[in-house]
Amino acid sequence: MSFKKRFISLFIDPIFLGITLIGNSFVLIISFIFYKLEYGTNPMLDNFLDALWWGYATITTVGYGDVYPISKLGKILGIILMLAGSTLFATYTALFADFIFGNKILGIKSNIKEIEKEVEASEEEVLFVISKMQNELEKLEKIVSSKKSL
Repeated sequence: MSFKKRFISLFIDPIFLGITLIGNSFVLIISFIFYKLEYGTNPMLDNFLDALWWGYATITTVGYGDVYPISKLGKILGIILMLAGSTLFATYTALFADFIFGNKILGIKSNIKEIEKEVEASEEEVLFVISKMQNELEKLEKIVSSKKSL
């Protein structure tokens, strides 16, 4: 598969789309809760966009520090968002590695039954080659033993 086709297939892959949708929804929800908790008490928070900025800066672990929680609950939300970000981006890293190397880490190729079939087919090929070699060896032994008797 060409690079372009693999690239397109990554972005239309249901796993990629699902993770993206869940991750962005999570940031929106946490940012909204953060906004409701801290608006009016946090001088760095003027509007929802500031809360959304904080959410994305936190989940990506950039953490610019221009907006940060001042309440205990806000700090707990920040911790949750940081942990989710580590998990989310580790998953994205695996998906992009899968894309770059062209393997199906999360898909068809990781199917254990298919791998077992490939191994069994390889074993059958090896046994067939060994059988042919045994036949040839037996023929050679007959030739050698017939020449010895002369």
